[in-house]
Amino acid sequence: MIISGLFIVLISFAGTGYSIHCQQCSSTTEKNCKGNETKCSSMFDLCISKYISTKDIKGQVIETYFSRGCGKLHDCLDPVIFTNDNITVEMSVECCWHSICVLKDFPSKNKHKGKEVKCKNCYSDNESTCNKNNNTMVCPGEEPKCASINYQSKGNAHI
Repeated sequence: MIISGLFIVLISFAGTGYSIHCQQCSSTTEKNCKGNETKCSSMFDLCISKYISTKDIKGQVIETYFSRGCGKLHDCLDPVIFTNDNITVEMSVECCWHSICVLKDFPSKNKHKGKEVKCKNCYSDNESTCNKNNNTMVCPGEEPKCASINYQSKGNAHI
């Protein structure tokens, strides 16, 4: 009798669907990112925190962006450092199944030792200009892969 009652409770819980609640905020730092906890739509399966820092070639910070919100498993990435002759972009993402994910692993050089690679190099507001550019750069073993990043900045929010 108890087992059949428990079975009915479990079936009714499974039928209601699971939805996660995540804090929603954006700021220039994790410390200042405060917001309300919001129920995520069923298309999201976890909470996510993202940190992006853009620096000039001298290492001076141009822009930082931090956000928390609802996310999907495919949004969860290892920390990334992207460098070309003009900028360095560092990105760290933390995913969790509770409302606030705390970033634990920021990008840092010397994480991966590998062979140097030669990558196409361009930084422009216009993608077609970059496609015509034939500049290359040698990337050290700490940055062993070539990448292409497109982003647009509108005020303090990245899209």
